[in-house]
Order: sequence, then C-alpha cells, then structure tokens
Amino acid sequence: MARADELLSDSLINLIGKGTTDKKYNFEYAMNRAYVFNIDKGNCRICKAKVDKGTVHIHHVRPYLPISETNNTNNLATVCIECHKKIHNQKDYSGVLKKSINKKLNEYRDKLINNV
Repeated sequence: MARADELLSDSLINLIGKGTTDKKYNFEYAMNRAYVFNIDKGNCRICKAKVDKGTVHIHHVRPYLPISETNNTNNLATVCIECHKKIHNQKDYSGVLKKSINKKLNEYRDKLINNV
C-alpha cells in the first residue's frame, strides 16, 4: 500500500500556504487527511473500494462545526470521488446501490444537513 502522504495532493498544501483556500482547508486539515486515510486503510467509508491518488477525497463529515473541530480526525472521512459526489448531490440511489451502501450514503448526507 502506498503511503498516504504520497497519495494526497501537494497542490492543496501549496494553496493553503498561500491563503487561497476556504478557511476549513488549513494546515490541520492537510496534516490530518493522511492520518484519516491510514485509519480508513485506504478504503472508501461508503462503498469500501480501495482508493488511490486519482480517486481519493477526504470529506468533512460535519463542515458546519466550529473551525477548532472541523478538521479533527473524527470529522474527516476517506471517500472515493464517486461517493463524494453522491454525498453532495440530491439524487435518490435507493434502487441503484446496494442497500448497505445506500444506507451509509444517507447517513453521511444526514450529517451534512443535520446537527446529528
């Protein structure tokens, strides 16, 4: 398995250093995303697929938390690009995805909009 810091883009770190990102993307996020990737063993938390440099995203589970909590490892999740898109769109996947995947997807969607 590749090292997490090799899989995660350096371009975000450069943007953070320049101060050109949303405030939730800060140095703490840059450091914790590799840790979260390792915790998740390089698998998407939704569909369990292996992710690599071209397919990995680190998702903020509850992006509305105070900045002091937003980038804690318990608020970050490794997801594949496709599942990340599905988390953030409003499409119904109940007839398309396996029940277990759809259930997990909806849990992450609920956390985005509810203070659960």
